[in-house]
Amino acid sequence: MARRGALDFLGWKARLSANEELKGQPRIQFIYIHHIFLDEIQPFRNLLGAWAEDFTFISHSEAVRRMRENEIDRPYMAFSSDDGFKNNLDAARVLEEFGATACFFLNTRTIGLNDPQVMERFCKEQLHFPPVDFMNWTEVDSLQKRGHEMGSHTSGHFNVARLSLAAFEEDLHQTKAAIEANTGPIQHFAFPYGRWNHFSEQALQATFDAGFESVSTAERGCHLPDDTTGNRMIFRDHVLAQWPLHHFDYFFEANVRKALKNESQPYQ
Repeated sequence: MARRGALDFLGWKARLSANEELKGQPRIQFIYIHHIFLDEIQPFRNLLGAWAEDFTFISHSEAVRRMRENEIDRPYMAFSSDDGFKNNLDAARVLEEFGATACFFLNTRTIGLNDPQVMERFCKEQLHFPPVDFMNWTEVDSLQKRGHEMGSHTSGHFNVARLSLAAFEEDLHQTKAAIEANTGPIQHFAFPYGRWNHFSEQALQATFDAGFESVSTAERGCHLPDDTTGNRMIFRDHVLAQWPLHHFDYFFEANVRKALKNESQPYQ
């Protein structure tokens, strides 16, 4: 309640004193979700409808390309989702209504997982979340055929910072190979939990050495033209579809202000 109250105040303040220059700042705003449950479908649709007025929706790969080649000439938004929940299929259908796609970051151990006890244990221990159904390879293939992308999220949703570099590199290569055996080449990686202290400079270099083109965090932010930090790691804003739109007004404006300060990352 305290968090919502604070964000209500900050969000309405941002909306009432909207800075059109910040709102129209050319940038790439990455959005990611974990789930879209049945009661979240319409709120998610409402969010996309509102954001479509302010952003041009592009794919994750297109966003990475534009960052790399410094082609950020308007506000863009790109979508992704972590963990491969089955209800992501509903999220994909809503995205498609707006001509948008997402990059789905997968844990290979859970694709096709249907043992209730194993699912419950994995969700509790690795995701800190109630039991939920996961996609299978047929559903992953369906998403890909509809224009969505796949990426790696480690095999078992590990805290990379707690792994030895050798163990992480082994998991990184094995997971990439397992996904590519079913989907073809993948380009993108998102590390579980997503905060700076869940990764490392050595892990970052290993990921690029393994052939990935981007590494996504769960740190809020956006990427401006000539963004020297964004060429290494991607800021992403986590979204729960039930959050009010004015909360995002605050988040997005704060992201631009932060990016304009050109704040550095802890490792580059």
